[in-house]
Amino acid sequence: MMNGETACLLVRMIADFYAARAADFSATRQGSWAGWQQLAAQVQPLFEEAARMGCPVAVADVACGNGRFGKFLRQKFPQSPLRYTGWDGNEALLREAAANMPEGAALHRADVLAPLLGEKRDPWWAEADRGAYQLVASSGFLHHIPGAENRARFLGQLLDLAQPGGTVALSLWRFADHGPLREKALRSTETALAAVPALAGAGGLEPGDYLLGWGGDGQAAQDPDVADAASQGADAAAPLFRYCHSFSDEEARALVASVKSRACLTASFFADGRTGALNQYLLLVRED
Repeated sequence: MMNGETACLLVRMIADFYAARAADFSATRQGSWAGWQQLAAQVQPLFEEAARMGCPVAVADVACGNGRFGKFLRQKFPQSPLRYTGWDGNEALLREAAANMPEGAALHRADVLAPLLGEKRDPWWAEADRGAYQLVASSGFLHHIPGAENRARFLGQLLDLAQPGGTVALSLWRFADHGPLREKALRSTETALAAVPALAGAGGLEPGDYLLGWGGDGQAAQDPDVADAASQGADAAAPLFRYCHSFSDEEARALVASVKSRACLTASFFADGRTGALNQYLLLVRED
């Protein structure tokens, strides 16, 4: 289990990164991921049925960022009404999400990370419409949650949002599977730990944990949206770092097993990035 002090430091590091770099980050995340096409194929019957019935598909997007997943669904299934609800902790990204989504989309500013660590009451969760969504998604976020127990807790929260029979779709970043990317991530982590001595002494990172650079001389692992991640934020005066976890096969299996009494895995596939395998996608159907 991750040291609580370490986890809190990592969460604050992530919040500081997005507060400083929301615009730069969002600029690299304007298009859709290739894996979303495969995801869409899995849920296509849901949207086709909605189009026939004239009923909106209820979609929850947790840590929605600039809303590009909702925009993708709207463009992919233009004949299907969409009732979209998104949560994110960054106000600038939510403003962009509002521009990406049609009138009527519900967007909420919410700190999704800190409450997982018990830092404060979770207002987004208290006010969320549980059991109301046919599709619950979280793309490019799970790697920001420190600690396997917290990641499993988050998956349980996603399932709580889904209707019985609803689908939960999430992506797991797998950058450390690829040698050159892993080496970049290791160098970046070494630099970050030297720059943040409090983190180095707080109990340490877990296997698969990295601190990725953005700007200045910080190194960065390639991500699915950036062709040359080492150039991310090159105009910055000083490097910024964000905590990211690279998942393994064993961790993906353990995550699914953590909700085996509640959900069934219906699809698992790899996509995205130059390698076509930087993300692993998991689709689960709620059964309880």
